[in-house]
Amino acid sequence: MRPARRMTTETLAGRLEAVAAARGAAPALAGPDAALDHAGLARAVRGAAGWLVSRGVGPGDRVAWLGFNAVAQVVLVLAAARIGAMAAPLNWRLEAPELAAILADAAPALLVADAAHAEVARRVAGGTPVAPAGEVLAAEGEAPAAGDPAAPCLLVYTSGATGRPKGALLSQR
Repeated sequence: MRPARRMTTETLAGRLEAVAAARGAAPALAGPDAALDHAGLARAVRGAAGWLVSRGVGPGDRVAWLGFNAVAQVVLVLAAARIGAMAAPLNWRLEAPELAAILADAAPALLVADAAHAEVARRVAGGTPVAPAGEVLAAEGEAPAAGDPAAPCLLVYTSGATGRPKGALLSQR
């Protein structure tokens, strides 16, 4: 077992914890699914990180999101970064074959879908487990911060000159 990393504000998890300590009850996020203050956001991210680990997601893995913009999506992105995984948000406007191609390329360990996109998520997932987005904000527990500032934390797909989406990696920096 590796020793736990020291929390640093160079990572998203470290920065989130620092802001939560400084701004606690100040509003942080509001969306159709929830409203969170900074302390609540940090707590939700810790819980979602623990939930991801319990679902078998670890450092270097990808976690895809298929759904509308929501607080759960932001929590999922930050939770993935906390454990050293990468979030891969999918464009809900894409057709099923396009989504399937991106999922085949990204090879996520987990696909999280909101209720409006659950059916298409199940159709395009291939062998990837699909989880309901509601579980992200309901998660309790915690996972130690393992993110590396230089490691990729976000995998976004852009349209390319060939017409096939191409993945672009973004680090925590």
